[in-house]
Amino acid sequence: MLLAGYSKGIMGQVYRMGKLEEILTPKINQKTKQKILRDFDLPQLLYDYSRFLSLINKHYLKYGIAKDLGYLVCDYCEILLQFIDDYPWEKPSINTTMKNMVEKLSNDSQIAKTNYLQYKDSNHVPNSVHVIISFSFDGVIHFLRQYNLVVNSFTPGEKIPNKPTDWERKKLCFEIIEQYQNINGKTSFPSHKETERIMKSNGYTLPRRTYGDWIKQWKEETFQQFVQNRKNGQ
Repeated sequence: MLLAGYSKGIMGQVYRMGKLEEILTPKINQKTKQKILRDFDLPQLLYDYSRFLSLINKHYLKYGIAKDLGYLVCDYCEILLQFIDDYPWEKPSINTTMKNMVEKLSNDSQIAKTNYLQYKDSNHVPNSVHVIISFSFDGVIHFLRQYNLVVNSFTPGEKIPNKPTDWERKKLCFEIIEQYQNINGKTSFPSHKETERIMKSNGYTLPRRTYGDWIKQWKEETFQQFVQNRKNGQ
């Protein structure tokens, strides 16, 4: 039942005293990119780090850890703690300084990973320890990937590209290249044929031109940018 003085028109329109009553569109508060990072990605990074500490300490107390490997683990922990403590999570928006801090985390963690792999090549590392350390590196890679996706994503009101990137497909290609380079060196890339075979086994196509574009982006360090200068090959 309508209140006195009100009448209902077509398509849910409401009239009051013979005049169309304006129905205000409810305002939706969009979360800022910084808030998304603080509320979702930071807790995941903290969880991964806490799990790493718990597992590596349990192994140390039970079996011990080689001194040189222990130094590498401590250096890696220092990298993560310094980033987590220094990054201004309380700030309302992301600025260049904060992006540089994430870039430093990316570079420092990659150096730590390279140092660990070099150590592992010439020293015995128990498989259980290798799994623990590898999962920790994967946790940082996941954070960095999510950070780039959030930072380079579109905000409300921006025009969405006609052919947006299939990020799941590109992420798989990223992982294939990274695994290949861990074995064959940072300047080498798997062949298109081999990469395409792995992509197809996971349900994705990979045209030769697209793969060529992605290798170019990798070399220019723009591989994970949401928007590329070229319109093709996304």
